[in-house]
Amino acid sequence: MRMRSIAVLGLCLGLAFPAALPGQESADSARVDSLLPFRTGRWLVGLQGFINSTTSNFSLSPLDSVNFTSNHALELRGGYLFRDRLPVGLFLGTSRQSSREQFRREVEELLAGFWTRYYLTRTRATLYPEFSLFFANYLERNELDRPNGEDVDRRVVGQGVGFSLGLGFAYVAADILVFNVALDTNYLFLFGRREDRVLGTREPLDFSSFQFRFAVGVEILIRK
Repeated sequence: MRMRSIAVLGLCLGLAFPAALPGQESADSARVDSLLPFRTGRWLVGLQGFINSTTSNFSLSPLDSVNFTSNHALELRGGYLFRDRLPVGLFLGTSRQSSREQFRREVEELLAGFWTRYYLTRTRATLYPEFSLFFANYLERNELDRPNGEDVDRRVVGQGVGFSLGLGFAYVAADILVFNVALDTNYLFLFGRREDRVLGTREPLDFSSFQFRFAVGVEILIRK
C-alpha cells in the first residue's frame, strides 16, 4: 500500500510539473518584456540635429553649373511604439545655409513628414535602420554686386517631396534617455519657379537635391 501511494504521488507530480513549466516561461517572458526599453505602448519625443553636404542639379550662381554646399538642420520628432522595437512618428524640421562671401547665397528649407525605424536587438545599445517620407518648402536667394553694374539677384521658390534612408546607433540610459548617432542619405524632388529680379524674368523649374547627413539626437522615452 505504501509503495502504491508513493507511485501515485510521483505520477501526480510528473503530470503537474510540465503543466506548470509553460506558466513559468510566460512569467519569465513577461518580466523580460517589461525590461525592454523600446516596448509597445511607449512614446518617443526628442530633438535631432544634422550636419550635411548637399549636391543639387542646378545653380543660380553665374560661376558654377553644379551646386555643392554644407549646412546645418534641426528636427523635432515624436513617435509611438505600436510594436516592440518599432516606433512610427511625425517630425518637423528646418535647415539653413548661408554664404557671405562675394557671392551671397542663402537657402532655407522647411520639412514635415513621418518616420519609422526598427531597433535590431532588445538591449539598451542597438543598431537601427530608419526611413522617412516628407513634404518640403524650399527658398533660395543669390545676390552678387559687380563694379560694372551687372548685379545678380536671383531666387528659387519651390515645393516638393522627399525621402531618406539611414542607419543609426541608439543607447538607452536609465530606461528614459535615448542617445542617437546616425548617417543617412536624403533625396529631395522639387517643383517651383526661378526668378531673376534684375532682368524681371520668371520661369518654371523642376530640380532635385541629394544630401549625405550626419545626425546626433536626444530623445525621451515616456513610460506606459
